[in-house]
Amino acid sequence: GKFETNGYEQEIRLPLAAFKASLRGRQVAAPDLNPDLIIGLGLQISDRQSGPFVIDLRAVAPVEA
Repeated sequence: GKFETNGYEQEIRLPLAAFKASLRGRQVAAPDLNPDLIIGLGLQISDRQSGPFVIDLRAVAPVEA
């Protein structure tokens, strides 16, 4: 999903139901995501903006919706 940042530390919640299977930014057919089978997480930044970029993740955790 997309969200706006403000330059300060933020808590951003992304509901599992909002995640869609994709490959190189294009949605692909896949079964529903089973949280019990998740073993990794990848991030892809692709807004085609040049210049410096920093992302500082403090925590990634499952949360109740």
